[in-house]
Amino acid sequence: MSKKSTTIKPEDYALSPVHYAVAVGDHTALSRHVSSLPRLIDPSRVLTKCDSLTQERVADQISTILDRWDVPFGETPLHVVVRLNDAFAAWTFASAGVDISLQNSSGASTLFHFSPTTPSRRLGQVVSLPPEACCCAP
Repeated sequence: MSKKSTTIKPEDYALSPVHYAVAVGDHTALSRHVSSLPRLIDPSRVLTKCDSLTQERVADQISTILDRWDVPFGETPLHVVVRLNDAFAAWTFASAGVDISLQNSSGASTLFHFSPTTPSRRLGQVVSLPPEACCCAP
């Protein structure tokens, strides 16, 4: 395993409260950040163009926090979660609907880290990823 995948310096993530909470393992702060995000309504209740545009703005607000990648290695908070093998944080992000396909600055999505031979594979089970979603799956 490379140094990049195992070494986390919390101070590198100080400008992003969600990244920082993940980096230091502060589940209380992470839960607080995620629970403070606006919620999308049930898609069946989106009936007009106005409703759709409103929900698009809400989705953008959520994405601004959960999909932020202006940190070392261009990682989203979920990339850091996978590197740290933090099942609680993975479940928190999964329940918030985080986009697992986003790539870091090296072009790797979080799915790249889900290998049958690594402990991070358990995170795939936490976020209910089918084995075929893993780029390393046979």
